Amino acid sequence: MSLNHAKWWIGGVWILGAGAIGLLLALQSMMNRYGQGADEVWAWFLPTVMPTLSLIVAVLASDFRAAGGPGGSPQPVVGPMLWLALGLSVIYLLLVALAILLPILRQVPLLENLHRSNLWLGPFQGLTLAALGAFFRRN
Repeated sequence: MSLNHAKWWIGGVWILGAGAIGLLLALQSMMNRYGQGADEVWAWFLPTVMPTLSLIVAVLASDFRAAGGPGGSPQPVVGPMLWLALGLSVIYLLLVALAILLPILRQVPLLENLHRSNLWLGPFQGLTLAALGAFFRRN
């Protein structure tokens, strides 16, 4: 797999994953699921995904401009770093989704669960960003 394709794979995971979770939150916000707590839900979600998503989109846009299009770079990618970054990204986005979905299934107060989820999401976000940074830097 070329480096360019690997970057787009990671970008796709983040754009689709964060986009699906954001769409779920938007729909629930429009249906007044969170009542007066909608601002708190979005204040929790946006810093949870936007820094990483912004970095990935900036790298993809920069590469796109430099290459003059979406064509793949012939440079091969280092497999273990790709799989580590991709795996941690998928797990992290699943944990974010579970923090939102589990309170619905278990009838636990959502805001309480979101605040509690920061205990494990914060460190896991750091690990995920470190793996992504190492992948983009090394490759």
